[in-house]
Amino acid sequence: MKFFISYSRKDQAFAQELKTALEAVQYSVWLDLKSIAPGQYYLNEISAGIKDCDVFLLLTSKHSMGNKIEQISGSKEVERELEFAKQRGKTIIPIKLDETWTETAALPGLAMNLVTSQWLDASASDCNFVVKQVQQIIEGGSFNDIQVSVIHEVDKLMAEGHFEKAQQILAANNFDHARIPYIELLSLLISIGHEPVRKLSKNTADAAVRTLEQLPKNEDLMPVILYFLGILSVYYYKQNAMRDATEGFEQLKAHASSLGRVKPKHIKMFNHILPPDNRFSIDWKY
Repeated sequence: MKFFISYSRKDQAFAQELKTALEAVQYSVWLDLKSIAPGQYYLNEISAGIKDCDVFLLLTSKHSMGNKIEQISGSKEVERELEFAKQRGKTIIPIKLDETWTETAALPGLAMNLVTSQWLDASASDCNFVVKQVQQIIEGGSFNDIQVSVIHEVDKLMAEGHFEKAQQILAANNFDHARIPYIELLSLLISIGHEPVRKLSKNTADAAVRTLEQLPKNEDLMPVILYFLGILSVYYYKQNAMRDATEGFEQLKAHASSLGRVKPKHIKMFNHILPPDNRFSIDWKY
């Protein structure tokens, strides 16, 4: 499998990092600064590199696509490379380095050629994660497979307490209807994870309870919803001696006992909003 990386010179650092990550999993990569020997004719070599590639990776940014709002013109060279690849039926995968989209791009020809492409996001991810997503596409994966990979990465980040980076990835990706409730649950956890649960405002805590109670009651999501409600019951309402807006810890736990256990990754996520010496996961066991 051979890749061609098209990019603006201002995005050179990421392009080189991506080349290294792709080569680490045994792919061949054409990158102009490393692939043209001294004295070779530049345009001929670029054309040959695109003709010879199986996959054309386009690093999209305000530098390559331009930005009408910021009045950045973009790269005509990148636009020509994309057009050349499109004409030859190459698999084209745009990789977002910032928030530039086709709607804000200053190069209309470049934007037009990307309308139907499946975009990957690198603005909040490292190159190894991007390579995994590229592999899923070229090995016959679908958009659903990409979503699974993205959610897995977010779960891992949240279990490690990297809520801000997890939120960046969630915000940069689209998810199908079936996954939206889980994304809403994760986003809610992130939104209240900036301070101890007991210090939430009553409006915030009550709103969180309402949001959780309105989420679909499917068998995969329900154990996590109940666990989340149990935390609010014990560490917000009980600790602040307020009327509990949930069913109460014991009833929530009894309800949860007929369902599957909470997964270890979710227990780790919630540990980051609990006191260091908490026993909640032990007390929750049934």
